[in-house]
Amino acid sequence: MNYKYFSLVLILSFTLSVFSQEEANIWYFGENAGLDFNPGAPVALLEGQLVTEEGCATISDNMGNLLFYTDGITVWNRNHQIMLNGTGLNGDISSSNSAIIIPKPQVSNIYYIFTVDANAGSNGLQYSEVDISLDSGLGAITSNKNILLMTPVTEKITSVIKSGSQGYWVVAHGFNNNDFLSYSVTSIGVNSTPVISSTGSDILADVYSEGCMKISPNGQKLAMANVGLNAQLFDFNTSSGMVSNPITLSNGWEYGAYGIEFSPNSSVLYISSPIPDYGIYQYNLDAGSNTDIINSEIEISNNLVGFGQLQLATDGKIYIAKYNSTFLDVISEPNAVGVSCNYTQNAIPLNSRKSFLGLPPFIQSFFSISNIQFVNTCLGDATEFLLNDIVDSVVWDFGDPNSGINNYSTDLEPIHIFTSPGTYEVSVTATLGSDVATDYVIVIIYEQPTAAQPQDILICDDNNNGFYDFDLTTQDLDVLNGQSTSVFNVTYYASMMDLYNVSKK
Repeated sequence: MNYKYFSLVLILSFTLSVFSQEEANIWYFGENAGLDFNPGAPVALLEGQLVTEEGCATISDNMGNLLFYTDGITVWNRNHQIMLNGTGLNGDISSSNSAIIIPKPQVSNIYYIFTVDANAGSNGLQYSEVDISLDSGLGAITSNKNILLMTPVTEKITSVIKSGSQGYWVVAHGFNNNDFLSYSVTSIGVNSTPVISSTGSDILADVYSEGCMKISPNGQKLAMANVGLNAQLFDFNTSSGMVSNPITLSNGWEYGAYGIEFSPNSSVLYISSPIPDYGIYQYNLDAGSNTDIINSEIEISNNLVGFGQLQLATDGKIYIAKYNSTFLDVISEPNAVGVSCNYTQNAIPLNSRKSFLGLPPFIQSFFSISNIQFVNTCLGDATEFLLNDIVDSVVWDFGDPNSGINNYSTDLEPIHIFTSPGTYEVSVTATLGSDVATDYVIVIIYEQPTAAQPQDILICDDNNNGFYDFDLTTQDLDVLNGQSTSVFNVTYYASMMDLYNVSKK
């Protein structure tokens, strides 16, 4: 045998990805139903293996490529096969939000599946860990499986990015109490000690545990639907994880209060009823006082079969599940108040697949980017911003107080050099005529990438023909040396001249 060593001199090109919406571009739900938002307008998917009355969750990479999905019990990989060790999770297909998937911050290959039991069952709130690098990149559940955080809890769970850090809040709600449970997820892992906020209604009956909970895309509000009891609106603090200032939007929701969702600009709230002959209700959160918000309730649609979950999508529209339907309804202009929100029944065909009550929830911060685009997010880069609207004037706040007066700009397409790595909430207040609106986007500034030299490759030329095929991408993890593969891409060139020729284009 002829053994040969190949010592590679690596010439690397790094492309930094923006914190984007694409992680929420693929949905699987209902009876083998699915949607792909990558083309822009949603396209029905037919290969999904999931069948669930209610809870489900899906996650894609930052390019919109499917990674895996679950009903809270079984996990399917991107090839629609059951993931290794991907059975026996302790969620429930009859739980309103049986699961939500959270990426481990700054660790590209680890994801957490948080599950909640149905009807305040004994399994409560648990989480399991997915290592997507296992099974040749198809992923597997690790030994960190069905780790109990709290029991009993309601069927509600939601998530949002933490303010000022690279992490998330995962928020659940206790049972037989009025406790909100905010769990911190960081690069260290899941903090098993929650931030507890005792506020709002006590959830004292199994039926009250049903219904959904959402945090607004800008992270400032939280809304909860309690079937048979009420619907409530709260303030949420993305720094502390605290929930406060309850407003009861409507008591005696004998007709439902099941699905719940905010508009992309976080100023309009929508609530659905699963009871036939009731509908979708809208609240204007900018109406004024608490009483004004309550009195702003209007019914924007009615349905004979009952509505399920409401879910904001990456196209800025809200989609509505209907029980045993081969179509989804859509709210095309959810920032608009009243009939201007443009509600359309049977707008999205599922190609003979069916929806029931569930749609997949996501980290709500995925939808905080509605009209703002930005590029260049390494420390020291000039980050460029663009507002995709026609406006008369703008005021930008980059959320970077250490930059002094440079923290603000009135340029339509400003640039900003952030002072340190971290997570920033950038806002823009735009004026068009007499109308004024504020939009937000989360920007993560990363340290400049560094490339590590991987180990030499030893190959065996069995047939002594002087040729051997090998895949250099197997060296990516060694080159990145712990840096996120979802943030940095590694590109290989045969020579410096090849790199030079590419860089000239």
